[in-house]
Amino acid sequence: MNDQTDANIATEDTASPLTRLESVTVTLSVPIIAYGETVSELTFRRPVGKDQIEIGNPVIFDPMFDPPRMTHDAKIMAAMMRRLVKGNIPITSFEQMDCNDMTNCWWALTRFFTPMRAANTG
Repeated sequence: MNDQTDANIATEDTASPLTRLESVTVTLSVPIIAYGETVSELTFRRPVGKDQIEIGNPVIFDPMFDPPRMTHDAKIMAAMMRRLVKGNIPITSFEQMDCNDMTNCWWALTRFFTPMRAANTG
């Protein structure tokens, strides 16, 4: 991600050797309207196994490329965003999002759906 994107994404960490992100917040460049209220940022909780079992994995990870290739399944990612967002945001609000904001949300959530390297235990 570039510096501008990083500036629009905040994370909430816990004290853990592998830094377990509990949520991510994305500041929207174009606010959306949800039930008549203006929303300028979206916070997504960390997904759990049940979310992935019921919705699917929205990130397609292919390690056979150098560097590994990652793409997103738009329909699965939209369903996952709706499920993980904190607050009452209807799907119609997501449908009206600016494409760059949608992409920033996708990449902010990608970290939850890709392989994680274990800490070097020496």
